Amino acid sequence: MPRALACLGLLLSLAAFAQVEPSAPPPPSEPAPAPAASEPSAAEAPPPMTVSHAKGMRLRFGASAGIGASLNPTAVVFAGEGRIGWQLTQMLGAYVAVSDLGGIGIGVTANSSGGSASITGIGYYRFALVGEATFFDRLFVAAGPALVDGAWASVTAGGSSTSASAGATTVQGVFPALNARLGVGFGHANDSGRRTGFNLMLDAAAIFSNGGVTLVPMLMFGFESK
Repeated sequence: MPRALACLGLLLSLAAFAQVEPSAPPPPSEPAPAPAASEPSAAEAPPPMTVSHAKGMRLRFGASAGIGASLNPTAVVFAGEGRIGWQLTQMLGAYVAVSDLGGIGIGVTANSSGGSASITGIGYYRFALVGEATFFDRLFVAAGPALVDGAWASVTAGGSSTSASAGATTVQGVFPALNARLGVGFGHANDSGRRTGFNLMLDAAAIFSNGGVTLVPMLMFGFESK
């Protein structure tokens, strides 16, 4: 009996010791991996910045020199011109053209009965208000009214074996005229729409004076910024 009690007491002591003994701590948990940074897709990328260039109204200017002919009276003419105006749209523009023209003509005729000689001098200013249309940034056509201020004169002398004659004709004043142009520009348009470069054009004028209608066709080469 005492031995049984001793065994029982030993078992109770072991059970109590087992309840008091602390349990081992759990192993530490591994940290969760950080999420990978996602790169922005091409669809989410912001659009590139663009600069808008307005092709609106702007100042235009130019200058030309040319050579041509006068019909009634007949003469070779030389001209210099300056232009200034306003480019209204990329196609349409308007400007004032101031031209200084001068020329000289010499004529000689001879036959079996006699001969004659003439000399003609021309000098005048032309003031034109011109409207212009440009196509494909290169080709242009223009036309408008003009005023001519100046004079031209011709002196003629002739003779034969039996007679001689001489005469002079002078026209002077301010006269109305019409001006038309057709040409091509060799410049390129920049980002703002401005076209700058050399040009070549055919210029024709009809002058209505008290001496009749005088036609003056010319070929002109110059510079333009429009």
